[in-house]
Amino acid sequence: MTKTIKLWQGLLITLIVAVVLVAAGLFYVSKLRDGAQQLYDGAQKLSDGSGQVADGLKSVDDGHTSLKDGLTTYTGGVATVNDGLGTLQGGLVQYTDGVSQVNNGMLQLKNSIPALSRGVKQLYNGSVSAKNGVKQYTDGVAQLYAGFPTAQKGVADYTQGIADIKAGMDAQLLTNNGKLTAGAKQVADGNEQLFKSVSDNYKTQIVDGFTAFGNTADISDDAKLSDACGEFVKALTAYSADDISAEPTLQKYVPNAVNALKSQATAQQTRDALTKLATGATLFNATYRLFVGSAQVASGVIDYTNGASAISGYLGEATKNNAALNSGMATIYGGLSQLYANNKALNSGMAQLSDGLKQLNSNVPTMSSGINQLYGGTSQLTANNAAMLSGLQQLKDGTQKLTDNNASLMDGVGQLSDGSGKLVDGSKQVSDGMNTLTGGIYTLLKGVGGK
Repeated sequence: MTKTIKLWQGLLITLIVAVVLVAAGLFYVSKLRDGAQQLYDGAQKLSDGSGQVADGLKSVDDGHTSLKDGLTTYTGGVATVNDGLGTLQGGLVQYTDGVSQVNNGMLQLKNSIPALSRGVKQLYNGSVSAKNGVKQYTDGVAQLYAGFPTAQKGVADYTQGIADIKAGMDAQLLTNNGKLTAGAKQVADGNEQLFKSVSDNYKTQIVDGFTAFGNTADISDDAKLSDACGEFVKALTAYSADDISAEPTLQKYVPNAVNALKSQATAQQTRDALTKLATGATLFNATYRLFVGSAQVASGVIDYTNGASAISGYLGEATKNNAALNSGMATIYGGLSQLYANNKALNSGMAQLSDGLKQLNSNVPTMSSGINQLYGGTSQLTANNAAMLSGLQQLKDGTQKLTDNNASLMDGVGQLSDGSGKLVDGSKQVSDGMNTLTGGIYTLLKGVGGK
């Protein structure tokens, strides 16, 4: 009994323990089911999140690929821009040099404006004078053109006259040259003989007479004696007519006779002696001058005949040019016709030139103002040259640094792209693992009485 009681007590205790254990197991199973449910729900969310992460990483990987392509284009563009900036820098240097040269030229042009203004004014004033001169010239051409036919006829008459004179000289003068020369020589020879005869008969008497009356003049040769005779006879004739002004001449040749004429006792005798001396002096002077003159005539006749022959030769040469002279006159008249025809156009052109220079002269102040403004603009451009070149150099230095960093940037983008690819692969494995975990948790949940 005691064994039975103990057995039942053991069974009861065992039952109570079992009940306690079952109750405890049921409690923990309930807790396990709730934890498994929460784990399942979390795993489900984690699985969904890992899928979203995988999708996001795929998008990131695609973006890295696009970024890599864009950076490739960007680095190529930066290199192109850097090269272009080099070309632009060279062009800008040329541009700034050109601006400086233009500014220098504008300065020279600005400084030359006063001289230009004076020159234009002088041109305008000169054009006015030239306009008046051209008018006078065209008037002269018109007058010459109008009168030239008369001149042309005169030249024709002249050439005909030359021919007629040549024919007349040949017919009249040249044929008588020999006779004229011979006659002149005969006259000269005759006068020489006459003077020699008079000189032989009267020269000594005349010289002695002058000497006797106290002559003081030079009568040492025939020419001087002839001059003395002429002056003496002229003075004596005047003095005899009571012309006192002739006395100084008489005092030169016959001073003693002048004093004797003033004395009544010797006046008549002196007058007779002077008359005789005057007769011989008149004859000597006349024959001497006739002799000298006829000799000169004979020489002149020789020269004349030689000249006539020469003139005939010249006229012969002149007649050879008659046709050319007449033809030349016709040519000149033709040229004058053309000049006369151009008179209107020439006057019109000069008027237009003068008007244009007048307008240019009036526009010089405006042009001067414009040049000053233009110089001011080029001066500002020149002042900005250094800043432009400095800014472009800084820009080129910056693009050069970008170009230098292109390789590192592309390498980093490559590494980033590789890493994103690994992340995509890892996220896919995580997603697969989470799916497996979710499946296992679901099985566990079903095992503990979950859904």
